[in-house]
Amino acid sequence: MSVRLSHIVLGLVLLASSSCGNRKTSDPDIVLSFKQTACFGTCPIYVMTIDENGHVRYEGERFVDKLGVYTKDLSKDEQKELFKYLKDFEWELFKDEYRTQVTDLPSIIVHYRAKKVDKKITITGEHPKELDVLTQKIQAIANHKDGWINQNLR
Repeated sequence: MSVRLSHIVLGLVLLASSSCGNRKTSDPDIVLSFKQTACFGTCPIYVMTIDENGHVRYEGERFVDKLGVYTKDLSKDEQKELFKYLKDFEWELFKDEYRTQVTDLPSIIVHYRAKKVDKKITITGEHPKELDVLTQKIQAIANHKDGWINQNLR
């Protein structure tokens, strides 16, 4: 009887361990991170990340409507449009930093990671206007009022 029980236990252990191998254990990769830093005034301060599944995490620090952590999921159409835009953006044309000597200006830091691209751009000073289009598209997601789930109450 004990031999039969040990075979059953061994079978259950093997079955359980084989099903664990099929689980994805890592979190989805962050595709885009966007950070807006402080200035000496009332500049919005926040960080937003978007992962490969279109999950958005927003963390508002100061001078923003959403203080704390909020999340939302982009629709399939929003994901498709944003990811295509990011993929087609000519990242290699831009420097890593656009700085200025003025110390009280906020910085915008955009970091995009994909199969063939890993580009981080810091914008404080004069920069090509194509970067304004990029940052406005990303800021539109952050500033959109609908769909956010307040994670501060959990």
